[in-house]
Formats: sequence, C-alpha cells, structure tokens
Amino acid sequence: MKMKINGLSILPALMLFTNVSCNTASVSQDQTSQQEVSENAIPVDDTDSTDPVFRRDLAHAYPEDDLKSAVIAANRVGIKGLQYYSKSDDGNILLSPYSLVLAMGMTAEGASGNTLEEICKAFDMNLDDFRELCLNLKVLTEENASEATVQFADLVALNSLYTIKEEFKYSVVSWYDSCVMNVDFSNSEQASSLINDWASKKTNGMIPSILEEFNPNAVAYLLNALYFDATWSEQFDPMDTWPNYFYADNDNKFRVEMMSRGGDIFYMETEQYSAVELPYGNGGFVMNVVLPAEQVTTDRLLGEFDISTMDLAMQSRSVNVQIPKFKIDSMLDLKDFLSELGMTSLFTNTASLTEIAENTEVVISDVYQKSSISVAEKGTRAASVTIIETEPTAGPPEGETFFIANRPFCFFIRETSSGAILFSGIFRSAE
Repeated sequence: MKMKINGLSILPALMLFTNVSCNTASVSQDQTSQQEVSENAIPVDDTDSTDPVFRRDLAHAYPEDDLKSAVIAANRVGIKGLQYYSKSDDGNILLSPYSLVLAMGMTAEGASGNTLEEICKAFDMNLDDFRELCLNLKVLTEENASEATVQFADLVALNSLYTIKEEFKYSVVSWYDSCVMNVDFSNSEQASSLINDWASKKTNGMIPSILEEFNPNAVAYLLNALYFDATWSEQFDPMDTWPNYFYADNDNKFRVEMMSRGGDIFYMETEQYSAVELPYGNGGFVMNVVLPAEQVTTDRLLGEFDISTMDLAMQSRSVNVQIPKFKIDSMLDLKDFLSELGMTSLFTNTASLTEIAENTEVVISDVYQKSSISVAEKGTRAASVTIIETEPTAGPPEGETFFIANRPFCFFIRETSSGAILFSGIFRSAE
C-alpha cells in the first residue's frame, strides 16, 4: 500500500531520530508505564524548563458543557463515518472516531487560515475544543480504567532536514501528550521498519504493520495509536456459546459462534431498533450493541440514530443477550470522507499548513486508519492507528426480554463519564 502525503503525515510510527521529547499516556490494570524509546534516541534534557509538558493539571479546568459539546461533535463524526462507508461497503466496518479526532487535532495545530477553518467547521469544534477533548479524555480514561488496559501513543516525527516550529511543538506536547523527535529519513528501510514495529508495539500486536512504503521526502509524520483491552463486568460462559445462524443483509445466512448470558442489563427499544449496554470492569467503559428492527437496515438506522436519545431511554431489566463472537480487521481511506465533511483545501496546493516547520509549506494527500477488534466471552480487544502523510508542496418467557443479534447490527465502545465513542462499527458477516 502506497501512502503519499505532501508535507506532513499523521500515523502511528517511530523512526530514526536524533532528538526526542516524549510523554506517553498509558493506563493498565497495574498502571504500569508503557514508555518505550529507541536505542538511537538522545532524550531532551528533562531539566530544561523551556521544554513543554503535558498539561494534565488543566484536565478539569474546562467548563463541563464545553467538554460535552466537543464529545457530541466527535461522536457525530463517528456516526457520519459509519454512514459514509456503509454506502459503498456491504461488509464489516470498524472506525475509531477518537483516534481520527486526535490525529486531525494535531493537524489543526499546524494549520492556519482557510485550512484551519475547514478542519474546525468539519468537526464542529474550534482549536480549544480539540485540545480540551484530547486532554480530558486521556485523563478521564486513566481515572476510570479498572480491569482494563487503555493505551495512547502520539508522535510527531520531523524530517531532520527541517526545523520544527516551537509553538507547534509546544501545542502537540502540552495538549496531546505527543512525543516530538527529529528523524533521519534518508534510511528508508530502517525508518519503515521502525514505524511498523512502533505500531505493533503500541497496539500490542493488533496492528502488526501500518506502512508498506516509506516516503523519504516527507517533511513530518504525525502519528496516533489507540489500544483497548477490557474484560466484561459479567463474562459470557463459554459453555453457553453455540453455533447458530446469522442472517445477513442479502438474506444469506451463515454459522457463527453465538454467545449468551442473562441477567439485569440496561436495555431500550423503539420501533426502529433495540439496544443493550454491556459494561466492562467497573463500568468505566461499555459496549452498546444496537440491533435494527427486522425490516430496518443499518443504513436507515444510522440516518436517524441519536446516541443521546438511546442513553436517556436505557433502563435496567432482565434480558437474555445473544451476540456473536467476532473479529474485524479494517483499513479505511479517510481522504474522501474528510473531503465530504468539507476539508477540501487540505488535500490541494492551496492548503495552509505553515505552522509545523520553519519556512516550509506542506499539503496532505492521503489519510488512512487501520483498526482491529476481537469480541469474545472474556471481553474485548481493539486497536486503531490513524495515518496522515505529507510532502513539501421464538417468544420470550414472561418477565424476560430476549436480545438476539442474529442479523446486522451496530456497536459502539464508549467511555462512560463523557460518553465519548472510542470505537464504532457495523457487523454484517463472519470474516
């Protein structure tokens, strides 16, 4: 896969570098630090008071309503993304709105003029909203993580032929907790290997490689990786998993391993769909499974779906839940989707991405996201890497509800205190 971008790249990657300033955010069951730095790195002197630091202290300083508005805007992009790709892809779809927002937020830090306006308008957020969303969700995720591993990694790798603008460096470190490093792009083979190894390490092997062809003429790569691993609050018993039919959109049916469990579960239903909320760990994260009514397609559902309305209607009741074990691997080209959202100058020579490197203008030509998810009896593992590369220039028993996801459904993994969607997807067939 060839990924070309004029001037800048956002992707989960590590490369040959000579100077590095890094902060990484990682949360696990034992809160162990996940920082890894290549042996080739020469760390920046930590005693230098001019070095920017991640402003964790400001995480709760923003008005709650402002954060809520930013989360709603980011979630809306996730829903729009599923709608967009569902039009041309009748298979499974997986998207991480959070990873996309983080990547585009860092891009916005390097933009100015009309390009910055387009990014902000497309996401319905201003620059402060991007910063607030990233800062708060990283800290909230840490505070709410229990029996879960949530790992973030952000990186700005600048071609050593160029000089990073200090204001840009300050912004991506302070608000996005990003590593910033100068990189020798002349050794393409080693740089490409380091990028793929970094992606694999930051996603615990779920994204084993991200870049197949390295561009030595790139000015910079902006990288984001997100990893999620959590056990259900109440696990599915493998003894209650059995082969059953799944009925696809095209009326074909195929066998899946259907998991099943009962109990008090948050549930809601309308004429258009029914939904359940399955918590992980102590409830800091949940998966919502949204099942369209029998005569309603996933496309029609997403056109009318409002996640806030679903949340308000949820009530605890006795439910027998049946969902398939599944795994999805996804590679999405995001360029056309972002263009449809209104970011048109970003991919042309009229782009104003002048705030990344000194005396250098860049343009983005491609944006990709590679994601993977595995759902089983014990819990869920999911990972996503966003890349932007650039160059210069039967009836149930009484009292119990059955929720049987044996036809195409949507799903959302969310952080509960903010409602932010980390991963969203559509399951239509076994792969």
